[in-house]
Amino acid sequence: MSLSVLVVDANVIIDLHIGGLIIETFEMPYHFMTPNVIVEEMRSPKGIALKKLGLESVDLPERLVQEVYRLSFIYRKPSPKDIAALVLAHDLGVVLVTGDRRLARSGDGCCSRRCSYTWNALDIR
Repeated sequence: MSLSVLVVDANVIIDLHIGGLIIETFEMPYHFMTPNVIVEEMRSPKGIALKKLGLESVDLPERLVQEVYRLSFIYRKPSPKDIAALVLAHDLGVVLVTGDRRLARSGDGCCSRRCSYTWNALDIR
């Protein structure tokens, strides 16, 4: 059985870390991905530790980088890094997990499939 893919943004990673739920999250039956620009700049928790737990760091191809650039001018509030997560989720046709309402609202205008959660809405037990 293949695992469902979820793309996560920086906000979710930080919230899970602060809530002490990083390990439990990566034990869930999902394959977590995020753009490499998010992983490379994570300081707490460190990106390398997240990769060891199972977070896949994805290099965006040039066409997606161009889309991030374009959307960054349309949607000024979400960071370009978080817009990169939105674009990745859209490109893969998977769910974006975000706690950023502005990013989720941005997805309404550009993505056919997205879903927004805060870390405490995930079923972690």
